Amino acid sequence: MRMTESGYRSPMNPTQRQHAASRVRRWLGAAEIDALLGASGEDAATQLLLENTPAVTTDSVEDGWDLLEFERADLPESAAEHWGRLCRRVGGLAVILAFVGLVAGLVVGMVGTEHDDAFEALPGMLGGILLPVLGVLGGAGLLLVVVGGFLGSVAKVIDARAVARWAAARPGQAQRGLPTQEPISRLLGWFVAVSIIGWGVGGFTGIFGIWLMGEGDFAVWGPLVAAAALCLVGFLSARAGRAVARAAAVADRHLYVLGKRERGLPLDVATSVAESVLVVSDPMVVTYAAEEFTAYPLTTRLSEEDLRTRRERGAVDGYTEVISPSGTAPLVTRETTNHEHHDDRHWQREYAGGWLVASGRTLDFGRPAWLMVRDRPERFAQEVLPLFEDHFGLEKGSVTLVPPEQLPEDEFWIKDWVKARG
Repeated sequence: MRMTESGYRSPMNPTQRQHAASRVRRWLGAAEIDALLGASGEDAATQLLLENTPAVTTDSVEDGWDLLEFERADLPESAAEHWGRLCRRVGGLAVILAFVGLVAGLVVGMVGTEHDDAFEALPGMLGGILLPVLGVLGGAGLLLVVVGGFLGSVAKVIDARAVARWAAARPGQAQRGLPTQEPISRLLGWFVAVSIIGWGVGGFTGIFGIWLMGEGDFAVWGPLVAAAALCLVGFLSARAGRAVARAAAVADRHLYVLGKRERGLPLDVATSVAESVLVVSDPMVVTYAAEEFTAYPLTTRLSEEDLRTRRERGAVDGYTEVISPSGTAPLVTRETTNHEHHDDRHWQREYAGGWLVASGRTLDFGRPAWLMVRDRPERFAQEVLPLFEDHFGLEKGSVTLVPPEQLPEDEFWIKDWVKARG
């Protein structure tokens, strides 16, 4: 799903779009963007950027393979990426050590002292310094993990400058677009988090200061000043987050051609083409069972290492799993309703008006199952079905093609459709 300006609460006016385009040029590298667009100077570059409207095409997908090779062979590791990874590792180790130290201290406190309560014994151990040391170690570790995550997001923006330099050396690449995801929106969550923390903690501190004032304690300037400072940080972070969101929207619309997915594997050049089939079965109960299987044909061009990386990365939601065997391609995923917070309303909408293309039988009791696609049923047998092999979980050899039958166009149609077939 592509992120566009309409995805934000406040559509941008022309002035805001101009400012956002200027930030894109500044954050992704003025020299790199100018060379990519064939411009000279901020005004000309931002205007050309706003006039550029690339789209996903077969050519842009092929461009993506070239970019993938460039990133693998020629993209150096940035300082932000190096330090970010180091901070995450050191911070994670510090948190683990603090936790292990706390557990060990509790055990020693229970066994080696006369106290029945380990928390009573613990502060007295090692001269009363164990808890403060563990607290500092754990807190510092968490801070390093957070800093490392932020530096990782910054590294993606820095890497985008190298991608812009790569694209600038390819004639017409700006018009075809950069065959990857825009990196700026990765920063948005950090500003949102700081804003929420600033407003929340600042508000609580302010309320506490007012309560102290009501109790007759007039030494409340410290809490009130701290509250004002925290709220100011929250306000500034919110403004920065809004600027990031607008710049990300402009970059996504006018520079990059791959967006983000809400379900399935993360979107990149290898997963930019997806073939999905909905399998609905009658499980001999009041309702029905539904599963969506998705194959990513272009993953056949990946190396075994890249396939393993994508398997380990997993899906962008909590309902989808990779079911194709390790080391095999194409990658095939399955999304089910076996989750307490998941329902199939999106399938009701997405496959409404689609096509029944095949039938089969379930492994349990051999109940009937039906295979459905959204459109182009005539290509199912030749192009789609071979991608899935036996991954549907149906009886081997039971999948049979049927004359394409158009499905109902109602918003909620599957239950009645299955009932009519039963």
